[in-house]
Amino acid sequence: MSEQRYFPNMAFLMAFLRAVSVLFLSVCCLPAKAQQSPPALKTVHAITQYDRDTWTRNEGLPSNSILTLRQTSDGYIWFGTFDGLVRFGGIDFTVFSKALTEGVKNNGMWCIVESNATAAAGSAQTLWIGTNGGGLMRYENGAFTTFGVKEGLPSDVVLSACMSADGTLWIGTRKGLCTMKNGVLSAPGKESGFPTTPINTILSDKQSRLWIGSGQGLFLMQDGKCVPAFQGDALADSLAKSPIKTLFEDKSGTLWIGTLGKGLFASRSGRLEQITTAQGLADNRVQALAEDAAGTLWIGTSGGLTRKRANASINAAFDNYTKKDGLTDNQVWSLMTDREGSLWIGTYRGGLLRLKNRKFLTYTTQEGLVDDYTYSVHETVRGDLWIATAEGVSRFAGGTFTNFTKANGLPDNMVRSVTSSPDGTVWIGTYQGLCRFKDGKFTVFATAQGLPENRVRALFLSPDGVLWIGTNGGFARMEGDKITAVEDEKGILRGTSIIGIARGKGGSLLLSTEGKGWCRFAGGRIEEHLTVKQGLASDVVMHSYEDADGAVWIATNAGFHRWKNGILSALTLKDGLQSESVYNILEDERGMMWMGGNDGIQLVAKQDLNAAADAKKTFSARLFGRWDGMESSQVSAPSLSCKTKSGMFWIPTLRGIVGIEPTKVQYNTMLPPVKIERLTTERDTANVYAPIAFAAGTQRFTIEYTALSYLAPSRVQFRVKLDGIDADWR
Repeated sequence: MSEQRYFPNMAFLMAFLRAVSVLFLSVCCLPAKAQQSPPALKTVHAITQYDRDTWTRNEGLPSNSILTLRQTSDGYIWFGTFDGLVRFGGIDFTVFSKALTEGVKNNGMWCIVESNATAAAGSAQTLWIGTNGGGLMRYENGAFTTFGVKEGLPSDVVLSACMSADGTLWIGTRKGLCTMKNGVLSAPGKESGFPTTPINTILSDKQSRLWIGSGQGLFLMQDGKCVPAFQGDALADSLAKSPIKTLFEDKSGTLWIGTLGKGLFASRSGRLEQITTAQGLADNRVQALAEDAAGTLWIGTSGGLTRKRANASINAAFDNYTKKDGLTDNQVWSLMTDREGSLWIGTYRGGLLRLKNRKFLTYTTQEGLVDDYTYSVHETVRGDLWIATAEGVSRFAGGTFTNFTKANGLPDNMVRSVTSSPDGTVWIGTYQGLCRFKDGKFTVFATAQGLPENRVRALFLSPDGVLWIGTNGGFARMEGDKITAVEDEKGILRGTSIIGIARGKGGSLLLSTEGKGWCRFAGGRIEEHLTVKQGLASDVVMHSYEDADGAVWIATNAGFHRWKNGILSALTLKDGLQSESVYNILEDERGMMWMGGNDGIQLVAKQDLNAAADAKKTFSARLFGRWDGMESSQVSAPSLSCKTKSGMFWIPTLRGIVGIEPTKVQYNTMLPPVKIERLTTERDTANVYAPIAFAAGTQRFTIEYTALSYLAPSRVQFRVKLDGIDADWR
């Protein structure tokens, strides 16, 4: 006997099936509990230090004009464009347009308002969308209903909307204002003083006052009448003659008024102040406003994006971000901050841009580095950073880069290593010899002065003042101006490419070679030598590091090892590494190991690595990469990272240097809402917003679900179990 099963609503379907029991797991987010407030965008760095993501028609947007932005209470982000309404869940765009969706009568979408954003869970979500000629649309339970001139709108072009505290929907059209309450539209009479020009923006503030921005200035509702705002203020006349484009009230209660031509006005305690390009705005045509969790005000103008730092005076210095800095279009038409702390920027022609915090600092040629392909970072006694790159060497001091190339006296632009002496002398290893930089002058030492080979790969200054030099064709030491080739009695170092030199116990040197494995060199001889014969994954060793316990961690181009008490242990993906490609190693004060490699930077507790090496216990490693703000996930190989006196780590990559404050890395601890988006059978697609029935004979169904996290959606993972089908979690 066939059976038909009915499900009265989506919540009951989920309870009945337990079909999508989903746990959120992000490689860089293992939360103990949900975060109560979003992280703030950092303001201590330049805007170019935020991580940037862009979406255009190439990524699936129907239009590159983003007119309005809104994150609704269920976690989705909605965009209004000139070619349809868009819902975004982090991966895919769902487009609602005249050609695709019943009930949509015009593709231009000017505004989006949610009427019950604070309603109880499980209640119907209602969105109101103002269109560019198709009237006012209501989106509820997956369906659209349209209200137009026939239903009482002054115009079918709806530019703005606002839900007031009493539940009234205020609607701004091209021909004036109207309201909707309990499903009934009504237009206030002219005798009430309402402007009949375009109503560009409406705001209900914390005191339940209604502000109306029109083409004829700013108005305020008082005792049921609409009156010009700020009458009697010295700037009132200027404001009254300005088309008002956007209104915003920040957390402090300041009212911000964006005009089309006269800049930005601010009202605190009823007194107006004006901000224009003279004070630092990118342009006097202000299109959009938003505030992040730190209280930073973001201002979208027709000439770019402007940032006003929190807790600064209204006329404080502003930071601008334009096309020359990476903005896709200078005309910023919409702004929004989401619950995870990111800033979303809608442009007129350049699509959608998202700025989010990077976990790390990244310096590239955009900030002044001589080249993006970096090999080595070194800190001098003065605290300056020197960076070796493929096109010269850079000095970073006082927030500024100074670059040196062949034009400045270097023998070659390929620089692989840098170190310095206590007296401030800087030693630079190039592919045309060793270069000394002292008192502003370069002195070159090459094979004629005793180098085994001119391609200098590694440098190390020992405490006794000896400079050790690794070249592509041998090992050398330098005292004063004298360079002496170094060999060992077994001939291991003769003609060998030395690509890494590190400090070992008892003043020994740990040598990484390109083809002859790993060595410990002390007292003029090789004390320890490891190759593939002893168990190394490869004889090409990228880096080694000896910790305080005497364990040597050895990174090859094919695997990662621990050498301790005469035992060599391999650590692999099966043990918990995210990648076996490790190129350099740093340890922080907490005993956490930061390991840069081909796939990013791994973070693992050293005690977990030791436990795995001793007893093959598995561990968890975090992997950081482009999704965390690195310009490139690939760390340079071989390369030398730097731990500064302040505890900062600097790691060279293929796209600049990455700066890490190990104890201050922010993680996303906000649990994302899980959504079932579609339920399909072999016969039909169910409406997940309405009662669901499986027809008799239905054998298969497919459930499509998502988690609404936008910081790194590709890193979100799920565990799923379907009761009655799955024995264990998948």
